[in-house]
Amino acid sequence: MSVTAQAAHMVGASAMGPEPFAITPREDETEEEARERVLERFEKIGLQIVNRTSGGGPFGENPIASVLSDQDKRRIVGQLVGQAYVAAYNLIMANREAVEHIADVLAARRELFGDELLNLLDESKFTIPEVNLSEETSWPTM
Repeated sequence: MSVTAQAAHMVGASAMGPEPFAITPREDETEEEARERVLERFEKIGLQIVNRTSGGGPFGENPIASVLSDQDKRRIVGQLVGQAYVAAYNLIMANREAVEHIADVLAARRELFGDELLNLLDESKFTIPEVNLSEETSWPTM
């Protein structure tokens, strides 16, 4: 619900959308068609995650429902959430051992606070992967 609210606010109140990304078109498509293909894929993933609230409308009291009831804005919310999910998926896959180490430490200690958590994250040495959206391995199976 929190992700849905944040994404709806980003789209509805701040006029934000997905981050720019590089994509290599397939042989039979233009760059714009390739971009649309990827945005549709982000949207499909994101709309599986988004919490669908009811009510609202453009002048409703619930701004989240208002954004989600607008078809165009709902698509952008889905694209934002999907893009974030794909980025998180690739970050975890690229740093699988570090993530498993953090999970093991948390399971053993049950909780971490302040500097303990920061030290654990620092020692894990996460790397930010280069994601090629043209490669099927960059996409989670849904």
